[in-house]
Amino acid sequence: MMKTNGISIQKTDLKKKALAMVKSRDFWVMLGVLSLLILANTSFAGGIEDIDNAADWQWPWTRFFASLAKELTGPLPLTLGIIAIAGAAFSLFAGHGGPGTQKFFVLIFAIGICLFAPTFISYIQESASAASITDVIGKIPR
Repeated sequence: MMKTNGISIQKTDLKKKALAMVKSRDFWVMLGVLSLLILANTSFAGGIEDIDNAADWQWPWTRFFASLAKELTGPLPLTLGIIAIAGAAFSLFAGHGGPGTQKFFVLIFAIGICLFAPTFISYIQESASAASITDVIGKIPR
């Protein structure tokens, strides 16, 4: 029990009232209105002054995704992906683990596919674009 200016307040009552207040819908509505009032004078949008060059506009996330795509394509992710796929597949086919171990190896398998796929698809795309219809027709036996 806590005494404040002659008024006795129990800590459990304060905790219950605080939890009831946080769980109420009115609390979250008031919090949302308060945050909108605080952020009303803040502008997060950007403008494009030269509308003719709007296609050259760089969004904040384009550099991140470009560097991520650059890192996820190449020989290292391809090799790591192949090793992860082969290791996880071998471990799953061995079947000596419980359900937790199987879930772990399925996760490793999925990460291996994610590492392997971009480089593999780019290799397929490059080889398909290099081949022309005359190359294909020329290799058909007659």
